[in-house]
Amino acid sequence: MKQKLIFVVVSFLLLSSCDNNNHGGNMMGGGGMMGNIEIRGERPPQETNSQYVSGYQQAKITCTQCHALPHPNQHTSSEWPNVITRMENHIRTYGKSMPDKTELKSIINYYVGNAN
Repeated sequence: MKQKLIFVVVSFLLLSSCDNNNHGGNMMGGGGMMGNIEIRGERPPQETNSQYVSGYQQAKITCTQCHALPHPNQHTSSEWPNVITRMENHIRTYGKSMPDKTELKSIINYYVGNAN
């Protein structure tokens, strides 16, 4: 009984901390799981690089459902595919809008192509 109660409480806390309104809410409330991460002196590559326009735009839509838009330099180009796969699991868990395969590929290309 005690384990069941703990499970219910933890589940409730996890689910209630997710903003389900799809307006850029934060998965963990407040500043979000990642918060407003900034790398001094750098702005995330914007839509000016035509090779990554669709990936950048889709990342803004998809990633900000739960947290601030990550900067590509937060991970290496070899780390980004695994990070994005992990985030796909969060999207499913929290019932957020999942990008299709083409959109997902464009997000991966944006982050891999712009990471240092």
